[in-house]
Amino acid sequence: MVCNCDACALHRNSLSTVPLHPWPFKNFMWLIIVDAHSKWPEVFKFQVGSSGTKQVISSLKHLIASFGIPKQIVTNNGPQFVAKEFKDFCNQQGIFHSLTPPYHPKSNGQAERFIQSFKRVVQKGLETPGANLQDVVTDFLMVYRSTEHDTTGESPSKLLLGREIRCSLDMLVPELPAHQDQTKQLLKRKVQECQERQKKRHDRTSHERKPFQLEEAVFVSQPESKGEGFWKPATILKVLGQRYYMVRFLTGTTRTVHMNH
Repeated sequence: MVCNCDACALHRNSLSTVPLHPWPFKNFMWLIIVDAHSKWPEVFKFQVGSSGTKQVISSLKHLIASFGIPKQIVTNNGPQFVAKEFKDFCNQQGIFHSLTPPYHPKSNGQAERFIQSFKRVVQKGLETPGANLQDVVTDFLMVYRSTEHDTTGESPSKLLLGREIRCSLDMLVPELPAHQDQTKQLLKRKVQECQERQKKRHDRTSHERKPFQLEEAVFVSQPESKGEGFWKPATILKVLGQRYYMVRFLTGTTRTVHMNH
């Protein structure tokens, strides 16, 4: 709701959050892709200035040739993903493309968490004398794909490929007999339990808020604003989901936002 004092509302601190419901690095642009089911990651490296829509589509075609066409893709609002060419590609492949609200990385938390791990491990690996960037990235992916994931209780390779991939650790331990795969119901239950624990931890510092209504006056955060106030007045134009809205600013421009904004 709009505060009674407009001046205070424009400059107030960020609100508490509601319950959870190609970036540059090391002089390169990186495309990070994480499979939502298996947590299997893929990493593509581009020269700065050459990470446009065509390069992104080419990378996706490479993955499609290996693993098949995904049902849905969730991305940020980078120019590569909002381009008409990318939209046409998704339509041709029968892929449902979802965009996360700007300035709200939690909406695609899975990829964001992987990016944090990726940057931390690669940065540390490069501190080794004579380390090569590509070798460090490759080693990281090998370890990540063959390590049990906290959420699923299985390694990404086991869930995606149906087997564990052989790694250097296998040379140090005796080969174990194959065991039966866990049922999909057991895996689903483990994922749900983990998500519920994560949600419970998050909600300890969160407060449920009343949903906004059409044409309701609101203030929307503007992280890119400089010296003009952090919050801008807007009107709810469309309800896109339980936490997402299309808003219209006084200038007539529209934007998709999360309730936290």
